[in-house]
Amino acid sequence: MRILITREISEIAVNLLIKNGFEVDVNAKDRALTSLELLKLGADADGIIAMLSDKFPAEVIDKLPKCKVLANYAVGYN
Repeated sequence: MRILITREISEIAVNLLIKNGFEVDVNAKDRALTSLELLKLGADADGIIAMLSDKFPAEVIDKLPKCKVLANYAVGYN
């Protein structure tokens, strides 16, 4: 299974995914991906780990039929 990570995250997290058999692609650009970039990079991704600031319009999600999981990588508290 292939995972796209939309920005750099903890190396520990990436290594944990790889150790558990996932193929991981990390966007090395320090900015949000455009809709076109998301479609290109996520075309064959089974899952996407996104940052809180990333936008996923419905038309982008609809064009990622292989993607089963869209997860948010963030922390916080109330």
